[in-house]
Amino acid sequence: APGLYGLSLVAYNHQGCADTFSRPNAIHIAQPPLPAFSYGRDTLCGGIKTMFNDQSKNANKYLWLFGDPASGRNTDTAFAPTHVYTKDSIYPITLIAYNNYCSDTLSKNINISIPIVKAAFSAANPKGCPGLAVAFSNQSTNLAGLQDLRGLKYAWDFGDSVTDTATNPIHIYAQPGSYTVRLVATSPEYSGGCRDTMTMKNYITVLPYPKAALAVQDSTVL
Repeated sequence: APGLYGLSLVAYNHQGCADTFSRPNAIHIAQPPLPAFSYGRDTLCGGIKTMFNDQSKNANKYLWLFGDPASGRNTDTAFAPTHVYTKDSIYPITLIAYNNYCSDTLSKNINISIPIVKAAFSAANPKGCPGLAVAFSNQSTNLAGLQDLRGLKYAWDFGDSVTDTATNPIHIYAQPGSYTVRLVATSPEYSGGCRDTMTMKNYITVLPYPKAALAVQDSTVL
C-alpha cells in the first residue's frame, strides 16, 4: 500500500549479542497515477477540433496518443489537448499519466463519424418575365451522400432581401434584374450540426418589361 515505511536490522553474533540499526521512513511507496479522460461527442464535422479532458488522479505529466498517425500530429503532452479527425474510423486513444515516481496507461477506442452535408439545388425556370415564380428543387445530401433530407435544416437567400426555411420553396421575383441565390444546409445537432453552402451567382434572370411603341406616318387615303 502507498505510504512511508521504516527499516530495522538486528544483527547477532555467536555469543548472542545483538545490535539494531533503524532508519525511519526509509521506503516511500508512492500513490500511483490513475489515468482517466473524457472527450467530446463521437460525431464531428470534418476539420473540427475535438477536446480531450484529463480526469486523472495523482498525475502531473501526460502523454496522449490519438491513434491517427496519418495526421502528422499524433501525440500531445497538454492537460486538455485537441485533435482534428478528418476520416470516419475507430481510433485507439491512449493516455499515459505520470507522477514523480510512477506511470500508468489507459486506452479507449472512439468511433468517429463525420457527417457529409452537401448543399445543392436547381430551378426548372430560372429565367422569365417580372412576376416570375421560381420553384426551387432542393438536392442537398446528408450523411453518406444519400439524398435524405430528413433532419436537415435550410436557410435560403433569394437575392432580393427575401429568405425562407422551406425544403423546396417557391419564390416570386417581381422586379427585373439578376439575382444570386444561396442555400445553407445544416445537419441536426445529434449528427454534428455540420453545414454546407451553395451559392449560384446571378442564377435567376428577370427580363425587363417590354416597351410597346408604334410609329404612324402621315398618309393620304383616297
